Amino acid sequence: MGADDDVFEDDLKMTGCGAVALPPNLRVERQECGKEVKWLVFHEDKRGAQGKLVAQLHECGAAGEPTRAEERQGFIKAVSVRPKLRGQNVALALLEMCKDFMRDHLGYCCVLLEAEEDMARFGKLVGLYERAGFEVVDMPNGSSFKMLYNGDETYRVVPMRCNLRAQGGFLVSQMQRLSLVHALAKREATRSSTRCTISIWDALSRSGGLARATSRMRAAESCGHPDWVQFLALVQHLGAFSRQGDWGQPVAAVEGADSLSDLWLAGMPATTAQAAQAGCEEASIKLMGEVEANSGDQTELQAPHLDGVQPVWSDDEYLYTVFEKNACVLPSAFLHMLRFRRLDKLLQAGVYDKILGPGDRSALSWVHLYAQLWRNALLPAALALNSDDPASEQDLLRAKMLARKFAPEPLAW
Repeated sequence: MGADDDVFEDDLKMTGCGAVALPPNLRVERQECGKEVKWLVFHEDKRGAQGKLVAQLHECGAAGEPTRAEERQGFIKAVSVRPKLRGQNVALALLEMCKDFMRDHLGYCCVLLEAEEDMARFGKLVGLYERAGFEVVDMPNGSSFKMLYNGDETYRVVPMRCNLRAQGGFLVSQMQRLSLVHALAKREATRSSTRCTISIWDALSRSGGLARATSRMRAAESCGHPDWVQFLALVQHLGAFSRQGDWGQPVAAVEGADSLSDLWLAGMPATTAQAAQAGCEEASIKLMGEVEANSGDQTELQAPHLDGVQPVWSDDEYLYTVFEKNACVLPSAFLHMLRFRRLDKLLQAGVYDKILGPGDRSALSWVHLYAQLWRNALLPAALALNSDDPASEQDLLRAKMLARKFAPEPLAW
C-alpha cells in the first residue's frame, strides 16, 4: 500500500462518532467480485474513478478451513485518491465504508492492512493510520518488520489492524490517545520544547493550504466579523503541524467532520443521555464515558471553570498551546473559540454545565458563534476551492496584514 498511501495521507483523521460526509459532487459505488470488494469514487464532472479502495475477504483460517463470520478478517489491499481531492476526507470516507460493510453486512471481527512506510518519513504513515483507528500488530517472537528496497529508497512493511467488534470487553481504538494523561503529556512537550521558530506568515506559506485559509478569512470578513475572528479563520488549520514530522513538507488541513476525540474533555465522563442530546452516537459516547470513568485520570486540573479543563489532544489544542506559550496578545474569546469550537454541541446541550464558572457563559456564546460560522460559512468556502488553487493578491495582502498585526514576532512551534 506504499505508493498509493502518499496520495491520501492528508485526508486521514480518527473518527469515533457519525459518518464522514463526502462533498456533494462525489459519489461512491461498491463493486463485489468473488472475494474482492472495491469502493470507487466518481466526480460528476470528470471521467473515470477519482479514488478507490480495494479489500479482500478472508473466509478461511490459516489451515484453509472455513471459519465463523465473527472470526473472519478483511484485508485492505490498496487505497488511492486523486491529488485534487486531497483534504476532503475522501480516503477516510472509503475506510469508514469498508469497515462498516465488513462489520454490519458481513459480521467480520477486524480489518487488516500492511502500511509500506518510507523510512525517510519514519512514523508518519503509521501515525496517520493510528489516527484512523488502526494499531500496529506485534511481530511474533520480537522479530523486526519486513523491509523493501527500491533504489535509494527504503520502506518498512508494518502490519496493522482495526478491530470491528469487542475484543475482551472494549472495542480497541487507541483509547490512550483520549486520556487526560496523554493530553497533559503532549501539552507539556509542546510547551517545553521548540521544533521550529517561524512567523505565522511563513507557517501559512508552508502549510500548502493558503488559498483555502484566505477563503475562510474572506468568508469571516463578509459576515461582518472583526479582524481577530478573521485571523482565527486564517490560521485555524495550522494546528495540523502537530502531526508533521518534516517542516519542509506542506501539510494540508483535514476539512470535514469532527471526531469523538475532538468532542471530549479528557478525564470527565458525561452521561449517555446528555451526550446523545448533542447528536453523538449513543454507543460511542457510553463507551467513552466508561473508559474515562475507569481511567483514574481525574486531577486537580479539572477545575470548576472553562479555563481549568483539558480537552483531548487535537490539532486545535496544539495550536492553542503554541499561542499560549508565545504569550501572544489576543482576546480571551479568540483562545476559547480556537480551543473549544468542537465542543460546541456538548456545551450547548448542557453536558458540562457543572464545570462552568460565573464568567464562562460569555465565553460559551463566542464558542457557539464561531462553531456556527465554521459550519455555515468557513468550511463551505474552503471546500469550494481545490487545494492547488492560488490565493488572490488582495487576499494575500490582507492575510499578511493580519499576521503582522496579531503575531508580529516569529513563534516557537
